[in-house]
Amino acid sequence: MATQTLERLLERIDRLDRATLISLVKKFYKQMEIFEKIINLIEDGIVVIRGNGHVILANGSAEKILNVSHLRDMIFWRCVPEFIR
Repeated sequence: MATQTLERLLERIDRLDRATLISLVKKFYKQMEIFEKIINLIEDGIVVIRGNGHVILANGSAEKILNVSHLRDMIFWRCVPEFIR
């Protein structure tokens, strides 16, 4: 559902006025902040990795379990090579 909404928004993004676009971006960032707070409250380690290995999200528990700080934007297989065996 969120993907459909995003696709519809992107189809008409060139027709949005500046104020509406700014409002939508602010709402998006607010939702991301809430999502990240929830993920960080979970005691299990969570790591979200793109197909190319780039970490796009990792909570504090994952960093603690893997003994790696600042996983986000790293290439997972390079910073935690023991997981590729």
